[in-house]
Amino acid sequence: MLCDADCTAQLESTEEVTLPSGLKYKDIVVGTGASPRVGFQVVCHYIAMTPSLRVFDSSLDKGQVYDIRVGAGQVIAGLDEGVLGMKSGGIRRLYIPGNMAFPKGLKAAAGRPSVPPSSPVVFDVKLLYVPGLDDADE
Repeated sequence: MLCDADCTAQLESTEEVTLPSGLKYKDIVVGTGASPRVGFQVVCHYIAMTPSLRVFDSSLDKGQVYDIRVGAGQVIAGLDEGVLGMKSGGIRRLYIPGNMAFPKGLKAAAGRPSVPPSSPVVFDVKLLYVPGLDDADE
């Protein structure tokens, strides 16, 4: 879990940032490392949830980190945009609007709720590191 009960309570008083795209986020932990730019590779953990915070996917449950190239369209648009501006070691809750999530939705699976087409979703993301980029490069 990236955000436990204490963290969730703290989120109530954390400032929410709204980007022009409609993506909203709250920084749970502001990292201290490097920030990725478009085209950079990042390594992170994520927990994907419905708006009611029911988990439908998690890199932690899979026991594997998630490796993406920011801005390359490898992931949903909300996650792509949401990791920009994060710093290594940071944890962020993303409130992703439906048009930046799963346009075709996701079918339910064993122990996983369905996600209706173009439904908003919530992602908790921990940016572990940005390979090849360190604090001196910023």
